[in-house]
Amino acid sequence: MAISTKERVAEPAHTEPASEPEGPGALTAANILLPIEDFLSGDVLLLGSVAPGIRSRTSELAATLTVRSRMPSEVEPPDAYRGYDTIVAFDILAGTTVDGRHGSVPTDGSVLTRLRAIRQNLRPDGRLILALDHGAAEQDRAAAAQGSLWHPGHRASAWTHLRQTLTAVGLAHQHWWFPFPSHREARTILSEHGLSPHSGLDAGALAGEAVAARKAWRRIAEAGDLADRAPAALVLASAAPLPADHRLALHIGHERRPEFNKVATILARSEGPPMVLRSPRHPGLARHAAGITNRFPAEPLAPGRPWPEALEEILAHDGWTEADLAPWTDRWITALRAEFLGAGPSDPLPDIDTHLPGHAFDAVPRNLLVHGDRATFIDLEWELDAPLDFGHLLVRGLVDTVLTTPIAGWPAPESDPTYLTLLRAATACLGAPLSDAAIAERLDREARFQQIVSGRETNRNFAWLASTHPVPRAQLLMRARGLASEVKALRTERSDLVAAIDDARAQTDRVIAYAAERDRAVERLEAGLAEIEARLALPPPEPPRPAIRLGRAFRHLVSSKRT
Repeated sequence: MAISTKERVAEPAHTEPASEPEGPGALTAANILLPIEDFLSGDVLLLGSVAPGIRSRTSELAATLTVRSRMPSEVEPPDAYRGYDTIVAFDILAGTTVDGRHGSVPTDGSVLTRLRAIRQNLRPDGRLILALDHGAAEQDRAAAAQGSLWHPGHRASAWTHLRQTLTAVGLAHQHWWFPFPSHREARTILSEHGLSPHSGLDAGALAGEAVAARKAWRRIAEAGDLADRAPAALVLASAAPLPADHRLALHIGHERRPEFNKVATILARSEGPPMVLRSPRHPGLARHAAGITNRFPAEPLAPGRPWPEALEEILAHDGWTEADLAPWTDRWITALRAEFLGAGPSDPLPDIDTHLPGHAFDAVPRNLLVHGDRATFIDLEWELDAPLDFGHLLVRGLVDTVLTTPIAGWPAPESDPTYLTLLRAATACLGAPLSDAAIAERLDREARFQQIVSGRETNRNFAWLASTHPVPRAQLLMRARGLASEVKALRTERSDLVAAIDDARAQTDRVIAYAAERDRAVERLEAGLAEIEARLALPPPEPPRPAIRLGRAFRHLVSSKRT
């Protein structure tokens, strides 16, 4: 929908009704604005395909707002009201190509024409903000997931080309951000400063977490290709210098009830590791609801490996069993006891009814970083007014982990695990196993917590835990059938190879017989040749003498007279 600029100049932006109702994803759509909200004051033009959530949020920030779906042309006269403070353009470069592949990354001359047309509508010190997808990124990510890392010299980065084109139209001062998994549903937004190997940030892990491909994006980051392969970009460009920005990354949590929605900002510091600042998405709302408080903790960025990654490695091997989870769980329980009970490895294990401080509620494995012998809990955001016992934290942490950890390997043939058998095996180190009643009670508490925080029911009760297989029976049956097919194919291939070997042997026998016959023929020929050569070596016989023979013959026929 296009709104007249003149009408918008005289009308405060916040009085404009949204053209479409905002759905549950409106807040997610507006995530892309978080790095650039400080530049959305004044007179703002939204250009291109604008989601209702973006339009609504921009209306709250801008003095006046204009929305246009059509891309301006350089040959057209600029708007009657010239001089926007900020123009935000969404996918206005769509239709260009990269190496012959259709996408939204500009690499041709038409981009320069389009940017010049937009530039005409900016004030001299105005800001142009581009949000666009990388059309080739999906193929690049697929290649990376298969281990086929793209070499930097293969082709020039499309983002590099865009940077140069923006400079050519006079917008040389630029800040670059890379949203994952896309600019339409950004969960992690990395700044170009965060991609530096000296930033202290594990950018590949953050990118991979947003797209459920942590290992693939880590490989890309290690190769230095993360920016070139990023699925989208958010570019802030201006002819005037831009203020320094020390943010390395933004991470936006999944949507919850409004009081608990959060944004985590990772901020570079002159000394020490980066700082993680967590803030409410709606600062004016209370942080407390129904006996639950979100603490929005701030802390230095801690080194270490998320502990679920170690479990993922265990479950990536074929033949794993429930018992393999016990040592992994023991490391987590050891960290819990040390952090919240002041207990050492040799101290007695706590009872499941042992009380823990309320802020330990989020000390689950995904919030545990292990770095050598050091274990650190991070992002302990929740605090309960009601008492928290050790059994609830065990059930909460283990169920959450086995639900979200990928399982690449197949369990042992005699094993058919459910979430309940995994939970029992993981807590075997406690000595006294959790009873069915104790597990059911903790699951009910957890379900109430999830409903308060998210507003949605989970339906994860004891019956669900006991009947749900992390590797479903149907999947196991398909795997068994697949293996049977592979075995049949291998047996057929073996039979074909045996037959081929027999044919080869028979052919070899024929070849050997033929070769023997040829050898005998050669021997006969060589004997004949030797005989001929021997005859040729003897002296030739003397020729007969005809005159003498005739004289002797005539003597018998004619009498001889002497005269």
